[in-house]
Amino acid sequence: MDKKILLPGDYVGPGEVVRPGPAAHMEGDDVYSSTVGILNESESGVEAKKSKKLLGKGDTVLALVLNESDSFAILSAVTPEDTVAEEGKLLVSSVSREYVKSMRDAIRIGDIVFAKVAKRESGSVYFTISYPEYGVVKAFCTSCREPMEKTDRQGMLKCPSCGGVERRKVGKDYRSFGDIKL
Repeated sequence: MDKKILLPGDYVGPGEVVRPGPAAHMEGDDVYSSTVGILNESESGVEAKKSKKLLGKGDTVLALVLNESDSFAILSAVTPEDTVAEEGKLLVSSVSREYVKSMRDAIRIGDIVFAKVAKRESGSVYFTISYPEYGVVKAFCTSCREPMEKTDRQGMLKCPSCGGVERRKVGKDYRSFGDIKL
């Protein structure tokens, strides 16, 4: 069954077959779409297509680290409600309240971080993880790509497979999110 995208005013079907609802209305004996929606043939109705809002200052997100350099990283973020997906920058100055020489001392490509939107400027999103509750919540070993475990030493993670030890800016909820898929 192919999904059919409907625009406002599109003919959906006869009133005997299709029922009107919040996303559709009756005109005479026929049903028409009231909003941008998707025809749901199994339920004989129209579902409103959910629009995705843009991230705004103060929003919290889970983000996958796509790329990194000494001075910044590119994150692909989704909100916990899974309503927004957007890419943005994490500057090295927004990693900690203390001096961080390189982004690689805090996060690595493939890590999942809990971050906050610091600002939105000229269409670009900038994140921060400088607060204690924000930071890496799931990290992967740079040698074997296995999930890493927290150690007793602050900011240090150990790989249970190869024994490698790496530094990260760890968030307070490291690994408490369970199975994270971004």
